[in-house]
Amino acid sequence: MVETEAYRRGQRLIQIRRLLGLSRLKFCERFGFANTTVAQWEMLSGVSPGINERHARRIIHAVEGANLVISEQWLLYGKGD
Repeated sequence: MVETEAYRRGQRLIQIRRLLGLSRLKFCERFGFANTTVAQWEMLSGVSPGINERHARRIIHAVEGANLVISEQWLLYGKGD
C-alpha cells in the first residue's frame, strides 16, 4: 500500500483518538462527528478524499475542549505540534 498524505492524515486522527482514550464511536459521540465519516477518514474507504482543511479546523476545535492542543499543520502535514 502506498501511503498517501490522506492516509497519513487518517492515521494522525487515530493517534488523536488514542491520546484521548476514545474509540471511534465514543469520539464521534463526544465531538459530534458521523461515525461513517470518521471511519472513511481513518481508513480511506468509500468516496471520502480524506481530511481537508475545513475538517482539520473542526477536529482541532473539537479536541481543544478536551484539553488536547494540536496544530493544523500537524494534522494535515505531520509538521509541528
